[in-house]
Amino acid sequence: SRDRLWVNGGDWSEDAESEIALMPDQRLYEPGATARILLLTPIHQGHGLLRVHREQVLTELPFAVQDGQAIVELPLSPHWYPGVALHATVVGRDGADALPATAAGEGLLNIAPSMVRLQVDTRTPTPTAEPGSDVTIDLAVSDASGAAMADTELSLFVVDDAVYALTGERRVDPLMELHRASVPADAWLNLDDSRAIESTTPTDQIEAGLTRRALQIISNERGDWDDEVLTAVQVTGSRIQSQSVVPDSRRNSSATRLRKNFDPVAAFQPRLLTNAAGRVSATIRLPDNLTRYRIVAIASLDADRFGVGESAITARLPLMARPSPPRFLHAGDQLELPVLVQNQTDQPLQVHVAARTSGLILSGAHGYALTVPAQQRARVSFPALTTLPGQAELLFAVRSQSHSDASAHSLPVWMPASIERVARHGVVEDATLQQSLQVPGDVWPNQGGLKLDLSTTALQSLQDAYLYLQDYPYACSEQIASRLLATTTLGPLLEEFGQGPGKLAQDEAIARDIAKLLERRSWDGFGLWQVDEQVLPYASLHALHALLRARSAGHPVAALDRDATSALLTRIARRVPASYLPATRRHVQAYALYLQRLNGSPDVEAARALLAEMDPAEDIAAAET
Repeated sequence: SRDRLWVNGGDWSEDAESEIALMPDQRLYEPGATARILLLTPIHQGHGLLRVHREQVLTELPFAVQDGQAIVELPLSPHWYPGVALHATVVGRDGADALPATAAGEGLLNIAPSMVRLQVDTRTPTPTAEPGSDVTIDLAVSDASGAAMADTELSLFVVDDAVYALTGERRVDPLMELHRASVPADAWLNLDDSRAIESTTPTDQIEAGLTRRALQIISNERGDWDDEVLTAVQVTGSRIQSQSVVPDSRRNSSATRLRKNFDPVAAFQPRLLTNAAGRVSATIRLPDNLTRYRIVAIASLDADRFGVGESAITARLPLMARPSPPRFLHAGDQLELPVLVQNQTDQPLQVHVAARTSGLILSGAHGYALTVPAQQRARVSFPALTTLPGQAELLFAVRSQSHSDASAHSLPVWMPASIERVARHGVVEDATLQQSLQVPGDVWPNQGGLKLDLSTTALQSLQDAYLYLQDYPYACSEQIASRLLATTTLGPLLEEFGQGPGKLAQDEAIARDIAKLLERRSWDGFGLWQVDEQVLPYASLHALHALLRARSAGHPVAALDRDATSALLTRIARRVPASYLPATRRHVQAYALYLQRLNGSPDVEAARALLAEMDPAEDIAAAET
């Protein structure tokens, strides 16, 4: 049987007094589980209906309300991941004499996508490795039941954990991105988004001799550390004088590898396929950083099965020198170059630390001798100063009787001043011309210069502007039109004086720009980047201007007959946005009338009407701003 209940009243009002609270017993459910949902209603007794939907109604469950509450048990289908929306409606009375009342409420159930999640295991033979060594990463993929997944595609990347942390992405999970909870079917979406989706070059390396101890080549073909790397050090107190402190046992120890590759990305292999056992291995070479690397493998199978696995490996040495040089310097800077010496062994170590530079002068000690306790660290610093701009090369080395480490770094030294350029032009009429130059007193030595250009034609200055437009890297319709105008008008003139790129190259460039503009033409103008974009009046007129000039220069322009062009110019002039200032609107209309004349279809009456409404003072002020 069915009863129909009519409730008198105004529009539906979802105020606090008529709202149902839906309280699931868990935050996240596994597929196939049963959810127990507590409903708290303002209606003491009544009947209700719980609808489960996601883009459409999935199921409906009736329930009875006693003492203002009800408990509904909802079996969750495995296909409902990642979640469903709930909508509850209750009709009843608050007391025997009370009028009929209604209440409603909504909620969400989150369902774990366990059915489609892939388990990814990433392992390395050891948790640590030496910088620059080869490491094998073993990957295994299985489903929720542990069965191996063959032919699964994996993307592997290994990156410095500290650098990766700067992105803010601490956990990569493709399922959370690709299987988001659906918005309830009766929800409102706001699709409006008003946010806009919008030199001093380091000079050549300073020549040898600018510093007393210029950096020498310290690597042989194998990358081993040369025996002379610590030459010129001997302890006197904490300072080091010019002698060798390389221990005698150094001759019998293994060669030290110079660390110089500090790439934060150790590996990126976008496509690995598992075998029949669901396994695949990848061998990578670690950079020279002393750091912890995060290993992330993202798996995908078919269209809806994904997973991610993470692990870590630490690159370390028994004895490490961790310098912290700046990213750049200015000429004249005074600084300290700190080096953190770290002993990772279980015994105290007697160590020697040394530094060498090129393009940078060490103003204090060149090295130190000290004892670093077991599993401890010590800090030393090297005072330095810069004199000239260029490229600074730094070498830091630390050695004990049984362990060693060395690293090389490069950083730019910039000029701490602005660049001032002065130009003068004129005409040389006599055989000789004298021009006085006054050099400012505060310029840096070895900086600056004088450039002199002589030409028999005034077109010399125009050639640079012409070439600038030819090499312009951007390509909106207005910029293409500017280049087309320059090529069709100035190009032939430059060719007469032998300064252009050649007629064949010019014709190819003109045909290419004409084709690009015509691709963006619509019935009411030209799109800025493509045909279906918003049409801007001035940009459309500028594009038409360039096409008309190209046509008059004899270049073929398809679908640009006089009548169609005249009609398009009329539409553009009439469709100026109301937000434009009056002076701006008149400027656009005047441009359109000029192009009408260039097209061979002058509109004399419209030109006279525009002149009659012009305000010279207002138009001049608008042009100045």
